[in-house]
Amino acid sequence: MLSKILTSSLVALTLALSSTTSFAAQNKAVSAARAANYMGQKVMACGKLAQVKQIKNGHFLNLDAPYPHQSLTVVIWKNEYKDVVKKLGDLEDNVGKVICAFGTVSEYKKDVQIVVKKAQNIDYAR
Repeated sequence: MLSKILTSSLVALTLALSSTTSFAAQNKAVSAARAANYMGQKVMACGKLAQVKQIKNGHFLNLDAPYPHQSLTVVIWKNEYKDVVKKLGDLEDNVGKVICAFGTVSEYKKDVQIVVKKAQNIDYAR
């Protein structure tokens, strides 16, 4: 009987701990302008698409203002870009709309960025 109580208590504790680390708690939603405050963390950052810039290996989506004054750059590598376009349509036609990107905030040459690794991690704000 005691072993059943201990086992039940352990199962209940495990469920309680897993529910407190929910998806919403792990993934912060922030404005693109505040993304730099979350360096090294996974967040969903949203901002106005100001510029789409094609580079050799992909595309940069500059949020809130064109380069070099963007608050955040969303990087989409070439191998993922086709899936993003399939999902969102031609990005250049949607400059001015608010987009949200999920990923780890990092810095490259003093610019704040999120690299989108899957098309499911980017969308227009609704």
